Amino acid sequence: MKEYRIAERCLGIEISGIRKLFEAAGPGSINMGLGQPDFDTPEHIKEGAIRAIR
Repeated sequence: MKEYRIAERCLGIEISGIRKLFEAAGPGSINMGLGQPDFDTPEHIKEGAIRAIR
C-alpha cells in the first residue's frame, strides 16, 4: 500500500470552528447540516418556536 504524508505547510492549519463543534457533539447527536430530516417536527418544538416568534 502506498504511504501518504501531509505536506509540511499544512501541519499548521487549525481545525475549523465547525469541525470543533461537530467533534464536541455527543455520539447520539443528529447532524442537521445536510439533507432533510425524515420525521415531523415534534409538537413541543413547534410550540416553542411559535412562542419565541410572538
